[in-house]
Amino acid sequence: MIEPLCRQCAKEGRITAATVVDHCVPHKGDYNSFRTGAVQSLCASCHSSTKAIIEKRGYDTAIGADGMPIDPKHPCYQSLSDG
Repeated sequence: MIEPLCRQCAKEGRITAATVVDHCVPHKGDYNSFRTGAVQSLCASCHSSTKAIIEKRGYDTAIGADGMPIDPKHPCYQSLSDG
């Protein structure tokens, strides 16, 4: 494994061994995307919870230290850009 630690945990300041190879963009059954798509290392917990929530909702629900969502795709930011 090229990246032995969970990328999601690392972004949050935790050191966790990766156990899952995750497709950065869901392949949705497309064989070529499955075989050639970009992948990242995740722990099982992040893959089955955090990543699943992001894929289902289309944005990350994590909140930053300032109390605001960290993902610019979060709905609270959409009304600002719709202008």
